[in-house]
Amino acid sequence: METVLQIRNLTKKVNKKVLLEDINLDLFKGEILGLIGPNGAGKSTTLKTILGLASASDGSIIPKNSLSNNRRAWLGEVGCIVENPSFYEYMSGYDNLWMLSKLYGKRTKKEILEIAELVKLTSAIHKKVSTYSLGMKQRLGVAQSLIHNPQILILDEPTNGLDPQGVIDLRNLLISLAKEKNLSILISSHQLSELDLLCDRFVFINNGRIVQVQSKHQCENKKISYTILVQPLQKALDLINEKFPHTNPTIKDQKLIVQLLEIDISEITKFLISNDLNLSEVYVNDESLEETYLKLIKEG
Repeated sequence: METVLQIRNLTKKVNKKVLLEDINLDLFKGEILGLIGPNGAGKSTTLKTILGLASASDGSIIPKNSLSNNRRAWLGEVGCIVENPSFYEYMSGYDNLWMLSKLYGKRTKKEILEIAELVKLTSAIHKKVSTYSLGMKQRLGVAQSLIHNPQILILDEPTNGLDPQGVIDLRNLLISLAKEKNLSILISSHQLSELDLLCDRFVFINNGRIVQVQSKHQCENKKISYTILVQPLQKALDLINEKFPHTNPTIKDQKLIVQLLEIDISEITKFLISNDLNLSEVYVNDESLEETYLKLIKEG
């Protein structure tokens, strides 16, 4: 995959307190990378340091390939929403975008309206921002971050305050930007279920350090744990150990636990039934992103 941003050994200290320590990240073209961690873990500090809103004590932030090696010029190729986007409320959404566009060489009216259409604000773009709902303001914030046609989009808690429909709309927009416009997106959020639907990879961070980087593919292809209620239990365990030893069968709380990656669970249940065992229930114990997060943060 093509790398658009490389972060190496990024460290930030304030007096003797270490806020970030040896952060190493790669952001790929067209991917959505989720930054996950508890409050105070270093998510916002990482994003602000990348954007130049906070200074680093050590380490490097390296734009790759077509991005400019001049930091000031490179930042002109990055769009962002940090905390809540701000607007001139007495002006229309269009006028806010037009005024901002003047800083980047002024976009044409057609181009501004195309961006408004992209974020689904066409019908409200000429209305005052003071009349916008929170979800509409968030979409206008995304439009602002896209006004200069960036290659990277950095978002810090962009779903804060959005209702369920607003969250869905923003998710669909970001996926569209990544897949259709090949935009690279680095996003921080506390909504783990939303990141699970949105991101290609996840970066778990705690106490200013990266705990683990995990891809969506790794999540989807990890072993899935199943609980089987079956009697007699010991006979079932012995049979599975003999026939399917790679499923790591164990007994926990008077239940049979197996782990599968490629074998269909129905193959095991048919095997148990064919051996005259009494099977009453089977259910999956798949580990969610939330469970992975809690386990990693606890271990960290």
